[in-house]
Amino acid sequence: MSKGLPDNQLAELLQTAVDAAHVAAVPIRAYFERQNLRITEKIDGSPVTQADQEGEALIRSHLLSNALIGPLDILGEEEGLQGTGTRWQWIVDPIDGTRSFIHG
Repeated sequence: MSKGLPDNQLAELLQTAVDAAHVAAVPIRAYFERQNLRITEKIDGSPVTQADQEGEALIRSHLLSNALIGPLDILGEEEGLQGTGTRWQWIVDPIDGTRSFIHG
């Protein structure tokens, strides 16, 4: 499947990604049902919510604590790039479609 990683390691990475999504899903869902969701604007004018920020922080934390392949970078929608230019990189966007999330 991927050059340099055996299939069993890929399966573990997939499970880590699924677990990270589950960790963030609970608080994100709770924010979805709130009437007083804090919304701010990014430099580019797009909206960002506390659900986006907290979801990304939870996902980052989970991925870093389960680094199966050694050091890795994380590029997140809200926090940007974190890392030192390692071979492996996770790309994180906890809520794809923040405008739709805001409007229900």
